[in-house]
Amino acid sequence: SGTRLNSSTLVSLIPVSDHLMLIYGIHGYSLKSGFSSHESVPTALTTVYSKLKEIESARKVFDESPDKSLASWNAMISGYTQNGLTEDAISLFREMQKSEFSPNPITITCILSACAQLGTLSLGNWVHGLVRSTDFESSIYVSTALIGMYSKCGSIGEARRLFDLMPKKNEVTWNTMISG
Repeated sequence: SGTRLNSSTLVSLIPVSDHLMLIYGIHGYSLKSGFSSHESVPTALTTVYSKLKEIESARKVFDESPDKSLASWNAMISGYTQNGLTEDAISLFREMQKSEFSPNPITITCILSACAQLGTLSLGNWVHGLVRSTDFESSIYVSTALIGMYSKCGSIGEARRLFDLMPKKNEVTWNTMISG
């Protein structure tokens, strides 16, 4: 019918596919059509490449993105963490801190997960210091990630202290504390 895709339609197609060849096709189309310059398209591609364990493709899209946003930084940091590349996640987080972007609760949750995977309590304490300088501690997701990090880093007492301080707990919070 002559209807053309726009960047919003393209972004909505990206996460519904788990077929790498289709994602390559969508990526190629976004490059040819100029949609790769729309911030949401590279972010969605970074996310889906990470989910498909195509981390080099994810990083290439991230690096080539002309207008990075906090969402694109979070997508790449999360991709590294989900793929067990925790040192890369932490390195990118430090790079992000030197940029114009400040972390949000999503960023902090990803970095705390990386700290937990590495078992590095000192780094986790440093991230907790960042959290204290914001209002992120009131986020149930950040508090639960802190509990998980402290538990996995062997500081069960601190995990329990944070757990006891939380005014509201969800099922994930309880499971995190119990499994700690």
